[in-house]
Amino acid sequence: MNKPCLSFIAFLLFTKFTNGQVYDRHIFIGQQRDSVQALVAAEVQIHYGAGGYLTKVTASTEDYKGKAVAVILCKENVLIEGIEKGLQICTRYVIQNDTVAIIRTQFYNLSLQELIALLRPGRTNVSGYYFDPGYHIYHKIYIDAAGVTTDDQFATVWERLPIGVAENLRLLLKKW
Repeated sequence: MNKPCLSFIAFLLFTKFTNGQVYDRHIFIGQQRDSVQALVAAEVQIHYGAGGYLTKVTASTEDYKGKAVAVILCKENVLIEGIEKGLQICTRYVIQNDTVAIIRTQFYNLSLQELIALLRPGRTNVSGYYFDPGYHIYHKIYIDAAGVTTDDQFATVWERLPIGVAENLRLLLKKW
């Protein structure tokens, strides 16, 4: 059986075991911990069930006092259009009060400039904060202490934004 056929069968099985509903496998800020854990487990299962041999996928959960505080999904050799190399990416879904509070994605072999170029289309840059359309989510991109290019994704809470960023954003939104 060829690889595309196996991928389709894995998709059908996933659909069958989710009561015939096709879920958006996108994890978002505010999503429940149990749902995140199930989606990450399904991502790994579908990958290996479909014979994913080029990309390596692993997942884990960090616990504190018996409660999940982060769900981590790592992928190696990820191909993204416009980037001519396989990427090593780990996404950490930080859990607070049983929901996703922060989505931290680390790109181990991507430069800061390359990540900004990937994120920039469709987003508004306000003093280094990259806002998604609708301004409900923003990204903060930086090099962490270990030298890894990192994209932290947060829900936009006006009171938590630095004063200068909030003021610039208000001015920008008044123009529209």
